[in-house]
Amino acid sequence: MYNEKVNSENSVEEKERYLETLLELLKENPDTLREIGWDLPKGLIEFLSGKHTNFKNNLTSNRMITGVMDCFNELALNGNPKECILSACELVSTLTIDLTGSDSSDEENEDLLDPNGDEVTTDNEKVSPNKLEIEECMSRNMVESIIDLKAYVLFEFMISVLNYVDTLYPSKFLAMAISAIVLYVRSNVEIVDDVYSILFRVYNFCVSCIASPPSDNLTNANDGSDIEKILEDESILQKKLLSSLSVLTVGSCLKNKSGDLDKIYFNTVMHKKMDESDKDTSILDICYHYYAHLTSLDVDIKGLFEECLEESKNIYDNIPLDSKVSTTEVQEEMNQLVYEVSYAYEIKKLANEKNLDLDQYGVIILSAIYYFSNGTHLLSQLDIQSAVYLYLRCTTASLFSEIYDNKYLESAVRYWLWVSITETSLKDIKIGLQKLPGHIATAFLQMLLMKTCNESNDDLKSIEFELLKRILCFMSESTSYTFLFETLLHCPYITVKIAVLDILRDMMIKFPKVPNDSESNSLCEQYESINTTNSTRMPPKLPPRPYIAINEDRMASIHSVAEISFSAGKKKKRTQGDLLLVLTYMKFFVSLRNKWDLGLLTLINKEISEAFQGEGEPELAFINIANDTLGAYIEETSIHS
Repeated sequence: MYNEKVNSENSVEEKERYLETLLELLKENPDTLREIGWDLPKGLIEFLSGKHTNFKNNLTSNRMITGVMDCFNELALNGNPKECILSACELVSTLTIDLTGSDSSDEENEDLLDPNGDEVTTDNEKVSPNKLEIEECMSRNMVESIIDLKAYVLFEFMISVLNYVDTLYPSKFLAMAISAIVLYVRSNVEIVDDVYSILFRVYNFCVSCIASPPSDNLTNANDGSDIEKILEDESILQKKLLSSLSVLTVGSCLKNKSGDLDKIYFNTVMHKKMDESDKDTSILDICYHYYAHLTSLDVDIKGLFEECLEESKNIYDNIPLDSKVSTTEVQEEMNQLVYEVSYAYEIKKLANEKNLDLDQYGVIILSAIYYFSNGTHLLSQLDIQSAVYLYLRCTTASLFSEIYDNKYLESAVRYWLWVSITETSLKDIKIGLQKLPGHIATAFLQMLLMKTCNESNDDLKSIEFELLKRILCFMSESTSYTFLFETLLHCPYITVKIAVLDILRDMMIKFPKVPNDSESNSLCEQYESINTTNSTRMPPKLPPRPYIAINEDRMASIHSVAEISFSAGKKKKRTQGDLLLVLTYMKFFVSLRNKWDLGLLTLINKEISEAFQGEGEPELAFINIANDTLGAYIEETSIHS
């Protein structure tokens, strides 16, 4: 009570003198401190606030901060450890950023933003949006810094107190501390801008928290063999607790960060230089420190990741295969089940959990982090099927609960997809994709397409589209075409249709690479040398076949889908998206005009000429430019024919 009164009513100098006096009293009265120590942390921690702290200066010279820390150190030395750990856990579990804009926080922010009180803004004076943005950012950064400072003090206090607890079962108190830390992590990861501070605080706790051996009074009161068994079991349990906290922290803290793991790997494979500022090296470094610490705790990340891959595949094994599906309605139900099964599995697993299992998301992230610290993959090879099942498991659950939405995790599983198609032979990739059940392949492509279209970062989006295109090129022609056409026909989102149409155009134009001439000649010469008695000449090479061939049925189907989009673009209430889709179709037909049916192109040219004239919408001009190109081609072809 008196701490609160001093903190709210006295000046900074008086508070500093109060803390110095309090420290002297605590040192002079250790017995009294042991009795009342449990009540001190709550009052002491409130002295750490924005009104007393300038983070531009060296904090070790701040008498307020050093006074608080000295009091906590004395409390850890002479307070009742068991009672102190309870108080610390209570404070840590409720430690969170207050963004409600309360009066006290506003007051602190005023002191922070205008420390000299020289600038005063009147109600009638206009404040620029940029200034408001800067002030809001400064205010938020200060709030986060204060919370981090409190966390630092409390975490160090917990580490010290845990080392002073005299007990045969230190894991009991460690579990209490970890429960409080988990609450702290989950309460703040969604609202802080810089999660590195949380990652670092928890990491420091995990590596520093070493329980002291029990006193002779405790060990002498028990049989020697029993003590050895208890200490051995306790050591194992403490390692499990610290491992669980470490992996959970990695998985939770990074859920709102993009990660860019797939981007970094793609640029490495493509020998592209990447701006170092694009890499969040601090996050990568701290995560690898977690990996190294877990290794020291005898955690086999590689083995756990392999178990995760097997578990991911088993999740989908209970879904009937295509051969067992009889009707279209049942097929659609199976497709929907693919989306739901991961979420249902995670909920069931959570409800039935009895052992202290490590967080799967954290394990997957750490499995990818290994490459960026060592330059080698944790698994030298990963088959495409395992990568697909892993991707589905880690992305579909978020459709049903935001708890499972994790951007860094998605970056990690995309990295493993890249590994599966860059470190495996083309033959094995194609065989693996062919073995995927149809509903699994469809759901995978749909999820990858949807996630890619929703990506806000342009660089990441282009890399994800490249990943999707490569996988479609590895799949059978009929599977790829069916997926792309069905998306154009049924997908309600225009942006997705535009993206799919671009992919379809590329796959109808481009074709797989063939060996170069020197390689071809060498092979021919080898063939002729082996078959010297056969004078039959080698047949001419067939022309290269694109990834998706153009035939009459496909031209007619795509023409029909295009007509649906043209009809939407003709309406008075059309949107910009409707016109962009029409423009994309026109680019599609212009690019493929040499391969397309002339009669269909003539119908398109006539319809566009009649229905998409006028001014006011910039897309119309580009549509007509494309149509003029199409018209010139039709006229030239008609003359030559």
